[in-house]
Amino acid sequence: MKGNLNKLSTKGRDEDEWGVKPNKGYGLDLSKKETDDLFDHLREAEIIRGSPPRDNKIETKTEFRDRQLDMAVEYLRNQIRTASRKDAKRDDQNR
Repeated sequence: MKGNLNKLSTKGRDEDEWGVKPNKGYGLDLSKKETDDLFDHLREAEIIRGSPPRDNKIETKTEFRDRQLDMAVEYLRNQIRTASRKDAKRDDQNR
């Protein structure tokens, strides 16, 4: 990865590139609804709630699925599988 992670260290022009960009094949465009759902999910995750209401009426929400997180976890699992295969191959060669 190349680039500048800190926007403040750029000259402040709109065309200045900064931030993190995904590797080829790992870009994911979210729909407007997915972006809104992600925002709501992350906002809810930050809220510290007190005791549940006495009437036990707890609002239930549909399960949120974070496709970005799913893709990142799958990438890491593939990296672990690849490393494990390399280690096993190396072990076989050293026997």
